[in-house]
Amino acid sequence: MITSSMTKQTTRRTSPVTLSRGSENKNKSVFQCNNKKSSDDDGNLTDSKHPGSTFVPFLPNSVVSSIGPASLVGGTATIYTSLLQHPSSTLTQLSFVLMMLLAVQYAVQPQLSKKYISPKIKKQSVALVEEVVKTSFAAAIFFSKSSNDVQSALKDWSLSSSLAIAGLPAMLYAIQGVLQYVSYQNLDSVTFNGLTQTKTLSAAFCCWIIMKKSQSPIQMVALGILFGSALVFQGYIRPGMLWQKNSEIKTGDNDDWVWRGVVPCLGAAFLSGLAGALSQKGLQLTGIGGRDPFLYTIEISFFSAVALLFNILRSNDFSELEWQKQKTYWNWKTLIPILLKASGGVVTALVHKYAGSVSKGFALMFGLVLANMIQLTKTKDEKLQPYQVLGTIMIMLSTWLHFTSPPIV
Repeated sequence: MITSSMTKQTTRRTSPVTLSRGSENKNKSVFQCNNKKSSDDDGNLTDSKHPGSTFVPFLPNSVVSSIGPASLVGGTATIYTSLLQHPSSTLTQLSFVLMMLLAVQYAVQPQLSKKYISPKIKKQSVALVEEVVKTSFAAAIFFSKSSNDVQSALKDWSLSSSLAIAGLPAMLYAIQGVLQYVSYQNLDSVTFNGLTQTKTLSAAFCCWIIMKKSQSPIQMVALGILFGSALVFQGYIRPGMLWQKNSEIKTGDNDDWVWRGVVPCLGAAFLSGLAGALSQKGLQLTGIGGRDPFLYTIEISFFSAVALLFNILRSNDFSELEWQKQKTYWNWKTLIPILLKASGGVVTALVHKYAGSVSKGFALMFGLVLANMIQLTKTKDEKLQPYQVLGTIMIMLSTWLHFTSPPIV
């Protein structure tokens, strides 16, 4: 009876799509896509390989691992250099630098957070400290400007206008954090990160709705390629699916996986795109020359911090006994990922100002490429896989198409 119960629980944790044994054996010689995964209490993937990392390569692993990193770095440098020099490109040198900084932050943030932040820390307190630090960073940069620039930025400022412009995005970011926490408890990290990439598509859609900023047909194709590259990196698109004739789909006992995992994650991704579009509108279309990005970061972070503090005070999670326990999980190393993420928030505001929220999605996707490259240097047993090269090529192609084919006004 114990064995039967354990087997039933294990079955319920598996992905809703499984292959029949005959189909699995039939395709094992082409692609092996049935890696077993296990999750810890926080939903992190443990003792499992990336979906698709067991692909039978179309090139020898020795060739891929030797020329792959150089070709990825060289190809990325070439494509972005040509983007800067292309006559119809909308990517400036400043926006390029900002996007690269954001990509680096996105690439190293997960590893640093996992290493230095205890899983027992209440995430509301971490987010609150991050918003306070972000507000401090932005305020220090803003008030370090000349007095004329500060006075010009604050000339038409009022609390009512600040709430009207920054209040709604701040609330959306707060709701997004709650949805991410819910979905994180019910999805493995690979699935979560894969679904999160849909924020780029929601950003493009919301920019079209809110700012009437349309995408050219080629840009729409580029967004589709970008979304496809996210699926390739996460292992959801596999050439082996073409040969899986006798697969069977099990849909039972998956309500929690869908409604508590997938739906909140997609909702958080949509809110991210919506908040990004509202931020872009607030930065570009308010005031004479657009709202100062550092002032806007101060407003967004301050309102988010107030919302988080209010939620903490009204909850019972931070009683005196619990607070004494929480303090034991904090040390100076905990601030490393928090400071890095706060700096990334300031850079994000600049990307919204000079490149747009859709371009932010491309920066995050390139950060995913850098994260894979960093992982190769950390783990000796893992070699560069062909699907990583394929995903990078798709990112380069989508970036080129999007920035060199703006809509004709």
